[in-house]
Amino acid sequence: MKKVKESSKQLIKGASIVMIGLFLGKLISYIYTILIARIGSEVFGLYSLGISITSFLIVISLFGLNSGIVRYISYYRTKGDEPRIRGIIRSSLKIAIPLSIFFFFILFIFSSFISNKIFHNSDLTFVLKILAITIPIIVITEIFLSIFTAFKKIEYKVCIVEVFEKLIRIITAFILIYIGFTLKAAIFSYVISIIISLILSAYFLQKVFHFFKNNIKTIEIKKELLFYSFPLLFSGVLISIVKWIDTIMIGFFRSVSEVGVYNVALSTSYLMVIIPTAIMSLFLPIITENYSKKKYKEIKDISKNVIRWIFTLNIIAFTFILTFSKEILRLMFGQEYTLGNSSLIILSIGYLIFSFAHVHSNYLIMIKKTKLILLINLAMVLLNISLNLYLIPSYGIIGGAIATSLSLIISYVLSFYFSYRFSKINPYDLKLAKPLLASLIPFFAILFTKGLFSINMVTIIISGIIFLIFYILILFIIKGIDKEDLEIIKLIRNKLK
Repeated sequence: MKKVKESSKQLIKGASIVMIGLFLGKLISYIYTILIARIGSEVFGLYSLGISITSFLIVISLFGLNSGIVRYISYYRTKGDEPRIRGIIRSSLKIAIPLSIFFFFILFIFSSFISNKIFHNSDLTFVLKILAITIPIIVITEIFLSIFTAFKKIEYKVCIVEVFEKLIRIITAFILIYIGFTLKAAIFSYVISIIISLILSAYFLQKVFHFFKNNIKTIEIKKELLFYSFPLLFSGVLISIVKWIDTIMIGFFRSVSEVGVYNVALSTSYLMVIIPTAIMSLFLPIITENYSKKKYKEIKDISKNVIRWIFTLNIIAFTFILTFSKEILRLMFGQEYTLGNSSLIILSIGYLIFSFAHVHSNYLIMIKKTKLILLINLAMVLLNISLNLYLIPSYGIIGGAIATSLSLIISYVLSFYFSYRFSKINPYDLKLAKPLLASLIPFFAILFTKGLFSINMVTIIISGIIFLIFYILILFIIKGIDKEDLEIIKLIRNKLK
């Protein structure tokens, strides 16, 4: 039997834990979204606007350092250079903390102006004032979480962010809603969960790396870290713009209620992100280590596997959304959210294609082409803003979905082109057609029989089980799962035990 390569073992062992954590996290987060959204589309719209604005300021405060931390700590770990690892962490905190405090004061002071003059909704003032507090808290937490990724202790990051933080958030929200709060339930539950995450990340950091000991030698490399991270700052800002600009512009051109409907569709389309996020969490450290050892064939092999795994698993979620988009929105969130049906399908197409871009952007980070990533993201942002300005005033949330999806697809195309040009690694082959073929028969079968029975949660779950059974069966018949994949499945099963 074909042996599974060591890098594949490392990746899948870590990713299996991450995938479970991400699934739990996304499930809890989705329930939380349902909980807040059912209060009303306007409340959910205010919450979404507040999160989008603070998230943008958090990205600026991080200065691209989260990617720099992963790259440099991964590199110096292979050389056993502990003083420089300590220096990277200390330098990152010295840069990011003052920036985050500055933006906290800016948002707090100008919250009333932003709410009344830009979004014409005074209720947003309270949301922004409270969420401003989270900016320095999240920035410090993100730096600690990046350290876990660099040390391949991704399970700590997943447990903190995807399990503990989101469990605390939803439990707090349930309690506050039961007491009688509405908007405050959403905001306070978010803030409390963020504070707990910071405490947990600081605690687990001591288990990974004894950073808080002051009597150990430290070599700061602030200048090199800044030069590497600075282009990634703009990349992070640009990605943040793509992620949140449609929410902000829908709030500006349309209404807070439409923001709520759109963000429900957006949250559901994020199902396309779970698989690549799980696998990518360890992909960069592994390919960086192989790159430092000049193991280029190893990088190509693991990349081919990663692309195939992402597509094989993501096509399931995509097909499910394509079949039951309207029913999912109605049953999960309520009748008023079915207006987001078309937006959900359009966004899912964009995120399905964009899921491959993670591999190519990691190539570019690996070979230090961070300025090129900046230019790709700049092109994506300019396209997104232009399309939003043209489409949202006339077409509302559908226009926002088209703008986002087209921007994501263009970003993928550019990432692939430049990563192939510089690395000469093409991770695509004909094996990718097999998951697509395996999904078509059960998809059309469910689609054509859909009108024969009433759609409720039970029928959706039964349809999903039937789809999975036939999908896996057809994959085996057409040999879409090879011997190496079977070895990987065994690794996952053993890891879960």
